Amino acid sequence: MLLSRPSADWLIVGLGNPGRQYAGTRHNAGFRALQALAADLGCRIDRGKFQSLLGTCTWEGRRLVLGGVEIPWDCGLLGHSDADVLTHAVMDAFCGAAKLGDIGKLFPDSDPRYAGISSLELLRQVAALLQEDGHA
Repeated sequence: MLLSRPSADWLIVGLGNPGRQYAGTRHNAGFRALQALAADLGCRIDRGKFQSLLGTCTWEGRRLVLGGVEIPWDCGLLGHSDADVLTHAVMDAFCGAAKLGDIGKLFPDSDPRYAGISSLELLRQVAALLQEDGHA
């Protein structure tokens, strides 16, 4: 086993080039390292848009919240807030359209005020920012 389960939340990115000509080359070292780590930690990697590959890990003891609704499940998503990825995507879309930056800039994970916070509360704060900026 490469690593034990982290005691903190992590975002790990492994970059690589698509296409057979790059398979097994130094151009995909980051992605190959990410594949090995994902396999070791039991993360699933799925194909996304533009030939991207996305992986998400879940951990026991975390709540699973989607769109503000708690889903009864043994494992939840890792995140500094409640890790509600649906609400986060909506907030990022609104913030991006209004050129306010992403939610990582607005609600940094280095700020303890946002640890475990409901993403619906963050959405309320985004709505207020949009209204103040004349977008609502």
